[in-house]
Amino acid sequence: MIVTRLEELLHQSAKHPSLFKAVAFLQEVQEKELEDGRIEIDGKQMYALVQSYLGKTEIQQPRFEAHKRYIDIQYLLSGKELFGWAPLAAMVESDRYHEEKDVVHGSVAEAAFTLVRLSPGLLAVVYPEDAHAPGLADGELVPVKKIVVKVAIS
Repeated sequence: MIVTRLEELLHQSAKHPSLFKAVAFLQEVQEKELEDGRIEIDGKQMYALVQSYLGKTEIQQPRFEAHKRYIDIQYLLSGKELFGWAPLAAMVESDRYHEEKDVVHGSVAEAAFTLVRLSPGLLAVVYPEDAHAPGLADGELVPVKKIVVKVAIS
């Protein structure tokens, strides 16, 4: 997992054409008023999900997830949240992998995961090797607006 500012992502990750396209998209839309939902960027190779919500309060035992076919770039536009991370090997699956949604859920022992604070302008890049629990409340419940760019691995 990488946690950084949008401006620094390309300096801290592999120089891949898909990442350049994802960063360009985020730079273009970060100041716009976006409706929640899916935005097509490059078909199944890259798309974005705009999400608005209040954080989840189950910080001690959050629901983790992982993906096999996509890298997530989770960019916080407004609000604040805690973002749980653990190596995939630490996650005990609670359901089977859902091929169509590219997601598997599970749990991670409290001692085996790390919480990172995200605020506007920060993003987390999670790879298939990363179990993650996004959208956790950081103290008080505040409205959060986030863009998740899904980048196909191949």
